[in-house]
Amino acid sequence: MIPSRTVTFLFTDIEESTRLWEQHPEAMQQALAHHDSLLRQAIESHRGSVFKTVGDAFCATFDTAPEALAAAITCQRKLLSEDWGETPIRVRMALHTGVAEERDEDYFGPDVNRVARLLSVGHGGQILLSGAAHQLVRNQLPNDVEVLDLGHYQLKGLILPEQIFQVVGRGLQTESSPLVTLGTRSNNLPAQTTSFVGRKKELADLSQLLADPEVRLLTILGQGGVGKTRLAIEAAKSRVDQCRNGVFFVSLVAVTSEQGIIHALADSIGFQFRSSDNTGQQLLDYLHGKEMLIVLDNFDHVLEGAEIVSEILQFAPHITILATSREKLNLKEEVLFRIEGLDYSHPDTVEDVLNSDAFQLFLLGAQRVQPGFEPHLEELKQIARICRLVDGLPLGILLAAAWVEILTPKEIADEITHGLDFLSTDLRNIPERHRSIRAVIVSTWRQLSKSERDIFARLSVFRGGFTLEAAQSVTTATLHQLMVLSNKSLIHRDHAGRFQIHQLPLQFAIEKLEEDPGADWSAHTQHSQYYARLVSQLSEGLSPDKTAQINDKVYGELQNIRAGWRWAVECGDLKEVANFSDGLWHFYEGRGWYLGGSEDTATYQIALHRLCADPMETELWQRTFCRLHEILGDISVLSGQYDDTRQHYNAALTRLPQNELIWLARINRKIANTYRNQHQFDKAIDNYVKAEMVLSSPSNQNAIWWQEWIQIQLERTWMNYWQGAWDAVTQLNEEIRPKVEQFGTLAQQVNFFNALGAMSWRRERYLIPEEGLTFTQNAYKKSLESGNPNDIAWSQFTHGFCLLWYGDFARSEELIQAALSLAQANGDFIHQARCLTYLTVLYRKLGNVEFVRRFSEASLKMAQKANMLEYIGTAQANQAWLAWNDGNLEEVAIQGNQALETWDMVGSQYASTAFKWTAIWPLMDLAMEKNQIGDAIGYAQQLLEPTQQRLPDNLTAALERAIESWTNQRPKETRKWLSIALDQSDLHHRSKNFWLEDERETIGTQISDKLFEAIDPLTPREFEVLELIAAGLSNQEIAEQLVVEVSTVKKHINHLFSKLDVDSRTRAIVRARQLKLI
Repeated sequence: MIPSRTVTFLFTDIEESTRLWEQHPEAMQQALAHHDSLLRQAIESHRGSVFKTVGDAFCATFDTAPEALAAAITCQRKLLSEDWGETPIRVRMALHTGVAEERDEDYFGPDVNRVARLLSVGHGGQILLSGAAHQLVRNQLPNDVEVLDLGHYQLKGLILPEQIFQVVGRGLQTESSPLVTLGTRSNNLPAQTTSFVGRKKELADLSQLLADPEVRLLTILGQGGVGKTRLAIEAAKSRVDQCRNGVFFVSLVAVTSEQGIIHALADSIGFQFRSSDNTGQQLLDYLHGKEMLIVLDNFDHVLEGAEIVSEILQFAPHITILATSREKLNLKEEVLFRIEGLDYSHPDTVEDVLNSDAFQLFLLGAQRVQPGFEPHLEELKQIARICRLVDGLPLGILLAAAWVEILTPKEIADEITHGLDFLSTDLRNIPERHRSIRAVIVSTWRQLSKSERDIFARLSVFRGGFTLEAAQSVTTATLHQLMVLSNKSLIHRDHAGRFQIHQLPLQFAIEKLEEDPGADWSAHTQHSQYYARLVSQLSEGLSPDKTAQINDKVYGELQNIRAGWRWAVECGDLKEVANFSDGLWHFYEGRGWYLGGSEDTATYQIALHRLCADPMETELWQRTFCRLHEILGDISVLSGQYDDTRQHYNAALTRLPQNELIWLARINRKIANTYRNQHQFDKAIDNYVKAEMVLSSPSNQNAIWWQEWIQIQLERTWMNYWQGAWDAVTQLNEEIRPKVEQFGTLAQQVNFFNALGAMSWRRERYLIPEEGLTFTQNAYKKSLESGNPNDIAWSQFTHGFCLLWYGDFARSEELIQAALSLAQANGDFIHQARCLTYLTVLYRKLGNVEFVRRFSEASLKMAQKANMLEYIGTAQANQAWLAWNDGNLEEVAIQGNQALETWDMVGSQYASTAFKWTAIWPLMDLAMEKNQIGDAIGYAQQLLEPTQQRLPDNLTAALERAIESWTNQRPKETRKWLSIALDQSDLHHRSKNFWLEDERETIGTQISDKLFEAIDPLTPREFEVLELIAAGLSNQEIAEQLVVEVSTVKKHINHLFSKLDVDSRTRAIVRARQLKLI
């Protein structure tokens, strides 16, 4: 019968039984059987009862505490006296007296938990007593036994500390080993006076590695000031409860020899040598059998003593060593854990900046010297800049933050860029080695050999990292030398496999290189020549695969290439200037990344200025002169600066050799394009003819010749497009199609299919035939095949534009938005203006007033920046529509008439009237409001011009009846038909798209019956959210208006999308209007 009153518990288990089972499974089977027999015999002989066994653990109860103690002593004496052979069984035991609840022949309750916790802190061979058990046995101890008071300990999971006693005596363990309780287990980890910031992932990864029994030596590797010591201490704290014999921190800053390591380690763990002889062996003997984590901090100060670490690992199998160092210990057991600076975010993402570890550390440091420091938005950007300048280095961040007492974040950032010496401190309790960034770097610099110092200084010419090949070519560095610099944390390889130098060591290396002008000039020249050779390959007419490979390589080395190019320009190295200038522009054109070229405008201009300052008659000089002017013209055309563009192109023509037929034709074609873009078509034609005449010689009609000829014809096709010369377009397309298919580049094939699509819908006045969709879809597929972002952006726009008039607004928006993103990335102002213009038109057709307002303003600014009059006019027309929505009739007149005047300035009747409807509908309604029927009829006549977009039949009929009535002097009937037309236009029926109301499939997609199938009913709140989405409000704005959290708004939107079976806001608006929900 199991007692159910106040009892004394005896719990036992075998120490390290798992390891013994792993190493000696057969022997352990016999040993465990003998162990069980001894325990049961002793317990039962003292009137105890075993109520549970778990593995090798016994749980027993006794009526009295003295009987329980006697059983424990008997058990322990027998166990300790046994010869266990290769399986040394050591059992820990714990006794506690209390009341426990009996249930199903088992015991439960707080006292059961207490004895279990007491057992967990003991060692094999020990008998531990709780305070309660001790009270009951202290006056009834056997003569040969006594009890030691070990003190009060906090047991895991228990609120109050427990006073613990150990039973010692004849045949029992007499020494008292430190107990393994949290917070009391032996450790000497330095107390920290500041909070630990960040490094959550690193800390978790370290903890996982330290828990791995296969990892015996773990080295935290990083540059000085990166926070290795603090991270090691935090990681060690997490192991205090797991290391039975303690966690110990050993500082090696002042140690200079292996003997110094031995004595520093002994001092830290509290070991005293018996004599001064063979101290290393004495230490190893003591550590054998111990389970410890030892932190060896700053091991880079005494790397020659690494052998003692290896000996400890071999002689003490349960010791784990965590080292911190700038250089690896180079031991076979070593596992490296590299750390870099704290994460820091880009200044345009405020939330990320606030949440970044680097910012949090800066804030902590700043608030130490200025407790009320709370940075505003502009200061946040500067703090992010500071963190970036110091590469997130914790020491650098804290040294910088200390200056907020007297400097603004911007001033601090500016000072950092001026030199290393700014980042220093006079605080007395900061180690000398950490009182300045310079001191940190110098201490590593001193450990380098002369050749290693020279290599490191020469590496400072690189920008944005470097490859192994580049380092060996530019600095003659050997693999071994790079390995040394990496081992000392001066350089490191990033996730892409490139070598990087942190910003602060880089500043130091630049200083060192500049101390030797000859070495400085040599390193920069070799650097420039290396990258000139790389980029010049793009001008050599390589295969597409090879060109793509070189393009990718150039993109990865762009910072180095630009630095090398600037050096060549400064030195006046004409050959390298030519290689850089031409090769880089081939790169920008090949990727469609004109923004990159725009960023280099100043360097191109300086190169040209220096070239003109020293004119020569050599072929290289003339070719470089012409190429620089052509490139600067190409850059100017991107922002619509056509006069500057033509000035550069004409300058190139003055020096171009007459035998450069393709080059001459290309420049004349580009001049023609500028006139075409300005709709000065007569001048454009003259220059296209000049380009064709240059190519008239049939002597060299190779693939390149044909590609230039194709390009001229394609450009002329677009000019004919704007002129509405459909016969000429048809003739040109028939003429060039076989040549495009035979000789054309992928980009030209894309252009050709886009042109075919555009011609088909323009000829049909924006009624989209199926072939038009097919053409633009083929162009889009071809552009994806080419991979050129410029071709992709143009094809996305063209296909999206086609879908806009076809009626697939959601897909149209998706494509034009994607084209806009690419245009922004490429720096193409004209294409940005084009995309913004038609996104505005799209939202106007959807009746989304707020989106029209936002996009019309953006499109107007970009159109003005690109100097595109047709898009400026459309933006003004959309402003008139907005004014009508706002009820501002005066503004309707101003904006609408400005739009018409702007279009009249374009110079092409066809171009200027293509989208007059965008301005005319508001102006017509205004004329009706003012009873100016004659003006209204004039607008109606313009809407029906053959160059204007074809209207749905019902609108056309209404306008024609109005004109007929006016002609026959029936003003009342005229007003009636004009009112009908207006009522069916995009003014009075903004919630519907009048193009969708026509039944013909060529005008718009037919609304499927499925759209009108029943959907799950919307809740009142979902209706509110839907209406606010349709009004153009953001999630944040909706949350503010409804006084709810943003997360709640997102939940409602997800429900809406699910019920409407859509995946975007635009699709939700379209579907809701089709279902007449809004």
